[in-house]
Amino acid sequence: GSWASPVLPTHTFVRVTGNYYQIDTWDNETGWLKVDGVQAWTSAPFTSAASSTTALSFCGNASFTDAAPGVYATPAHTASKVTLQFGSTLNEPASNESWAIDNIKLEVR
Repeated sequence: GSWASPVLPTHTFVRVTGNYYQIDTWDNETGWLKVDGVQAWTSAPFTSAASSTTALSFCGNASFTDAAPGVYATPAHTASKVTLQFGSTLNEPASNESWAIDNIKLEVR
């Protein structure tokens, strides 16, 4: 999904932080963030494993481990608005593998 900001104060870069959740049956796939259409962050490739009782499982199929890599990007940026777009390289339906974001924070400097 994508989000466009309101008018921003004068700045030279933006900082984007937050949580990206890799859910269910990922198989060497990545999540990503684009800032104004330019890739600014990519997660490490993630492959789900069979879950144990101590494994992380946020939602979906509890039989697979999930992951939550932190998002951190600080691209140079001077435009009066910014568009953030999150996505992934997933190639199966959301009922099998999916992603989510939360706690996204945008700062300008």
